Formats: sequence, structure tokens, C-alpha cells
Amino acid sequence: MADLLFSSPPKLLGGSPSLNSSKRTSDAFFRDVQLCPDGSCLLATAEDRSLSLFPLTDEQVAPEPSTSSSTLSPVWTHSPPDSLISSAWYPGASSPNPAMFTFAVGVKDHPVHLLDGNDRRVRASYPTIDHTERFVAPHSMAFSPDGSRLCCGFENAIEIFDVSQPGAEGYRLHTTPTRSSRQGQKGIISSLAFSPPDSSSSSLLAAGSFSGSVGLYDISSPTPLAHLLQPSQHGGITKLLFHPLSPHLLFAASRQSTHLDIWDLRNTSRTSSNGKLSRMARTNQRLGFDIDPSGTWLAAGDQDGNLSVFSAQPLPDQLEPITTFSLSAEPISTTLFHPFAPLLITTSGARKFGGAGRAGRDAASESESDSSDEEGEAAADEPGDGLDVSERNSLELWKIG
Repeated sequence: MADLLFSSPPKLLGGSPSLNSSKRTSDAFFRDVQLCPDGSCLLATAEDRSLSLFPLTDEQVAPEPSTSSSTLSPVWTHSPPDSLISSAWYPGASSPNPAMFTFAVGVKDHPVHLLDGNDRRVRASYPTIDHTERFVAPHSMAFSPDGSRLCCGFENAIEIFDVSQPGAEGYRLHTTPTRSSRQGQKGIISSLAFSPPDSSSSSLLAAGSFSGSVGLYDISSPTPLAHLLQPSQHGGITKLLFHPLSPHLLFAASRQSTHLDIWDLRNTSRTSSNGKLSRMARTNQRLGFDIDPSGTWLAAGDQDGNLSVFSAQPLPDQLEPITTFSLSAEPISTTLFHPFAPLLITTSGARKFGGAGRAGRDAASESESDSSDEEGEAAADEPGDGLDVSERNSLELWKIG
């Protein structure tokens, strides 16, 4: 079945225009979406820093052939007290199991909070306090595969919390000896990813920085930094992902890039990437990618609204897309495979200045708000499914195969 997934263009099953799209403001688009681990719902972050929970119905997950496109509607929208910097689902989160249905959020000037997925109440807090005795929110976060630890990325540091001890300070892993040192990994830790659990070894934590490096850490070791990798491009790292079935393969996306980098971690003597998958992302906006659960395909959206599909275990002559589809007139910021169904989830949109049809330039920043330089002209033509370009700042659900 996997070989047939992309023999035809994805079919649009449902979508949700950005929740404030009628305001025509520059923050009227979704910047990210995360699938609940059980595949039952989506946690979407808008550029205005609000969070929304979208349930996926049985009809959407297993649609009939005659099913027409429907509107995705959130069951709640949450506006944090300040800028939302990062978020992550708890590994065992499941909407039918209220005890496990939870996710973490990092909000400016607040502790990291573990929120209930149903009513958004605070279940637990994990504080990080700086030298001025104020709370600092992480730029990135990732739970360990077993859910026992929460790792949070800061400038020149990773804070590691014991999830079972809310309120307690975490262990600070300094990624460089001192601010002025040239050793170790420098910069804001912008992306975190754990390798899949392996009975033969402990999980590695990959940490990407806005300075452009990738560090591999064994957080259970007295000397955590195992390797420091250098991508072939110099933009800040925006996403890291281990192959789900071949954890020796690590993929990275960068700002201002023309491709995704790949490392084969079995060859630890080589710090430069082993391969490059062509993907145009000449922007500071985070443009994601994902690998399907079978480990066969890697899908990535680009700055022009195209979805490219690659082999997820490419040979040296398989670095170009196997196929490409035009899905939007806007940059595709998120691409996710559903864990159990032949579905693809995307978000698209960019900041607009000087008219609805143009993606404008914003000041590049590596601040806590992670403002980003989002450049490039949107396609002038309307997408093929007849939706107006202004409506394509959206979250969409696609059937593949």
C-alpha cells in the first residue's frame, strides 16, 4: 500500500481557515500543528500565539470514497497570558484517557506548564529562573520517549526536568562551558528531538541551535555531549527528526536553506551531513517535514506551497523528490503524517504586508518570540481546488493513496 500512497495528488478532506483570518492582520495564520500521539486530535498554534484543539472524527480519519471536504472546527481556543514560545504533547497523551491527555507549553515570563487537554487547567509547573529572578520560557521542548523527563532549550543550555517532581528546578546541562568559550554548542537551542527507544542503547537527544549546529547528547552520561554535527548550511536549525525505524538516520531543516540535511550516525567520525534532500526554504519561517510511520516516505512543504515527497532512506542517487504536488499559494509551515491512517496534515500561511497576495518581509529575530523573516512571493494563481488565496492561511487535512 505504501508504494501507492502518492500515485495521485492528495485529496482535501477538511480545513480550517486561520481563526482570525477575517481581520486580515499579519498574524492571521497557523504557524504549527502537532498531532496527539493517539491521532485523535490536533494542537494548532497560530501566529497570534493562541492554541486551538481540533478533534479528528472517525469520518475524517476513515472517510468514505464519496466524502466531500468539511470544515475543521476547534473544541477550544486558548490565549496564554503572554507570548507562546513552545509546546509539546506528552508522549502517552490520548483523548479517551483523561489522565494522560495533557501537553506542555512555554509562555514568556512563566514557568513551563503541563496543561489538561480537556479544560486547559494547569496540572503541573516546571520553573526556569534566570539571574534576574524572573521566569524564562524555553525556545524548544521535547519529552523523553517514556515521558519521565522534559527537556527544554535555552541559550547555551538545556534544562532537564523530572516530570514526576513538579515545582522542582531542573538540571541545567550547559551546552558550552562559558558564554565566551568557543567549545561546545553555542546559541539558542531551537529544536529538540529524541531518538526512538532502542533496547540496545539509551535514547540520544539531538539539539539544534539558531547558530546552525546540531549536538547529540546522552543525558544519562557524565559527559553528555556525544557529537557535534555541522550542517551544510549556515541558517539556524528549525526542526530535527530521527527516522522512526532506522534511528541512525537524523534529518534537519534550517532557515534560509535549499535542502534538508541527513546524517548517518553510524559514521561518527564524519560531522558534515551525508546527504541533502532538495527543499526550497529561503526564509526564516519554520517550514517542517515528517516521515510516515512505515519509514518509507519523507514529505516536506516549501516556501511556494509545494509538497515534495522523498525516499526516507535515500541512496546517493535518490536525493531529489519522487513527486511534487502544489497544495497552497502560501508557504507550507507544517507537514505531518497521521500515525494510523493514510492522512496528511498541513498548515500554510505567512505574514502579509502591503496586500493579501504578498508575503512580506519581517525583521529576522532570534528572540523569545521567535519572530522570523518570512519572505517570498505567493503564487498569483488560485489553488486548483477553488479556495480563495486569502483562505489558504489554513490548517488542512488530506487523504493520500
